[in-house]
Amino acid sequence: MAKKGEILLTVTSQDGLTDIVLDLYENISIPTTYQFSNVQDFSKTNSNHSQNFRIPGTPKNNDFFGSQYNVNISGTFNPKKKATAVLSYDTLPQINGYIQLKNVIVQKGRFVEYEVVLFGDVANFGAEVGDKRSEEHTSELQSRLHIVCRLLLE
Repeated sequence: MAKKGEILLTVTSQDGLTDIVLDLYENISIPTTYQFSNVQDFSKTNSNHSQNFRIPGTPKNNDFFGSQYNVNISGTFNPKKKATAVLSYDTLPQINGYIQLKNVIVQKGRFVEYEVVLFGDVANFGAEVGDKRSEEHTSELQSRLHIVCRLLLE
């Protein structure tokens, strides 16, 4: 159970089978930006996101990232593939989306930490919708709603 004022970063393995609460630095501060979407132009959709921040190279974090710091060790984490993540404060989700590995910091030949960033799900939605016009989505949603209503009335 999370302690009062605790920040949790829960990630899902890229195979989608395991949820992991990554280790964070004590008293970590994760600067975040919250943005509202432009519902008229889905191609310009902005999303909640964090600034880059660092997490320690603990055994748990190393297991998740698959030893990205060492090219001689094979792992399952693919930095080019999205991994689902939820950033929570006091158990309340702040950003639901995905985590991106930006950098692995090695100092004096010794692995130290991971630099990551979080992006909210709205970024995914904007990328998937792209240049489609909102009228196209509205008519599709209306037809789906019509089908659901018809099934409920039967």
